Amino acid sequence: MLVSALLLVLAAMSACGGSEGTDWLALGDSYSSGEGTRTSDGDCGRSDATYAGLAHAEVDEGGDGRFDLVACTGARIDDVEAQLGALDERTYDVVTVTVGGNDAGYAAVLADCIGVDELRAAILDREADGELVLPLRACTATDEELSASIDAVEPRLRSLYEQVVAEHLAEDGRLLVVGYPHLFEDPATWPAGQGARCDGVSSDDVVRLRVAGDRLNDLLARVAEDLDQVTFVDPREAFAGHGRCSDEPWLNGFRLRPRPKASFHPNDEGHQALARLVVDALDAA
Repeated sequence: MLVSALLLVLAAMSACGGSEGTDWLALGDSYSSGEGTRTSDGDCGRSDATYAGLAHAEVDEGGDGRFDLVACTGARIDDVEAQLGALDERTYDVVTVTVGGNDAGYAAVLADCIGVDELRAAILDREADGELVLPLRACTATDEELSASIDAVEPRLRSLYEQVVAEHLAEDGRLLVVGYPHLFEDPATWPAGQGARCDGVSSDDVVRLRVAGDRLNDLLARVAEDLDQVTFVDPREAFAGHGRCSDEPWLNGFRLRPRPKASFHPNDEGHQALARLVVDALDAA
């Protein structure tokens, strides 16, 4: 009788999900891995402070749900497909992904605008007083080239999202496509005395980068909205007033320590803000 009663209790708990928790998969590039936070480490820049980990901890509070962080700095869509391939047939209640920026060439364009190669040379050839002399640069990619490289990503994104839903999402699960915040504040809001450059990037080029960022996010949103069980999480409004050249930036500028890869990625506060958006999106889904 006692064994039967215990089995009935366990069955009831299983039926209502009381002890199962929320199984969560975090896919994507450096914005998903946690690169930029104080604890990011390794080639992939993974951190327990990534937005996905923070959101899972809140959603799964008191549960024993699985959390798999396989996102990696520098990942492209092909790499995310490889991340999925390593999971066999495992399915999840929630999957989060940020990817597309590297495929669209946004990271390469940013590096060009900042003058990464010249910056490395400047680091090795400091002035006598030890100050770092930043190069004055301008973006060389045209608006047309930026737009074309972003638009070309659409079919591959659609295929990736469809694969996640079909093969790795639970029947009532949710795929959250998390977009990219604007790295720089609108130059019109820069503080008095800021001048015409922010972190070495001219105000004209900041405007171009913001337009390209909007185009990329709008693409992510458009593809997500076409598919069942997929939701786009847009960070742009939440990050307004917290980009570079704001009083309270949620993104790092150029950094040498603890790792240069952390440059121009959300810091701990930025990932906390992204986590809040993700939890809100799940509540609304």
